[in-house]
Amino acid sequence: SDKWIVIDGLQRMATIIRFLRGDDWRLSKLEDINGDIRGKSAASIKNSKGKLRTYYTRIQNQSLPINVLRCDFSKKSHMEYLFTIFHRLNAGGVKLNNQEIRNCIYGGALNDLLFDLDGNPSWRKLNRMTKKDSNYRFVKQELILRFFAFHDNQDGYKGQIAKFLNDYMYSHRQANEEFIEEKRKMFHRVVAILSDRIFPDGPPARIPTSVMEAALVGIARHIDQLEGSLDSDLREKFEKLRERNEFSEEAVAEGLSKVKKVADRFKAADEVFA
Repeated sequence: SDKWIVIDGLQRMATIIRFLRGDDWRLSKLEDINGDIRGKSAASIKNSKGKLRTYYTRIQNQSLPINVLRCDFSKKSHMEYLFTIFHRLNAGGVKLNNQEIRNCIYGGALNDLLFDLDGNPSWRKLNRMTKKDSNYRFVKQELILRFFAFHDNQDGYKGQIAKFLNDYMYSHRQANEEFIEEKRKMFHRVVAILSDRIFPDGPPARIPTSVMEAALVGIARHIDQLEGSLDSDLREKFEKLRERNEFSEEAVAEGLSKVKKVADRFKAADEVFA
């Protein structure tokens, strides 16, 4: 196809395009901006026939060097190269985290679902996300992804969490509607138990990611029977999960992502919520 993905410089390019388009937005009045254009609108600079026009022409005549990487999005190895390149280029400014990079290169039905589910009111309450919070820089979306990936393919985890999540997003980036709706319903059911029944008055100050993802997966595996349980029993089960040795400070102090430790945590959740 003729679709291109910008993997570095998107903000700069978008700013230049907006300026050349002559939109009705104004430059800041900061002292370090040239006095001739300080506070002026892009439209007035573009439409001027005097000195201001020279600034527009100067930008218009600049060249932007572009490196084009030919990529076949149907090939998993190519997508892995893109992920690596993002990490290499992403050295200055505010560094992107892994899920922000996935959002750039694994766009599609699954990525759209993660955005949608991240806005679930019960989910936001569970993670203490206020109206002013956008996506916690995609951290909570990555937690949803971890839930789906470990629920569906725990045996496929080989100790590299970034690759494990990349592979899952690649495999399901263009998932069909049936798959998406199945994941949507499961997420809503699991989160309703955690947020509305286990923590009706709000969650504790902090729930470690290792505990949260294990609880999500453990509840999902036994969702039918748990929905018929008493709220008090559900809260007791969660407390038992927190007390398991697999989630102690010593257990998670190092080697948190090792295959055995991950398997032990999910086994504990499976036993607690059974």
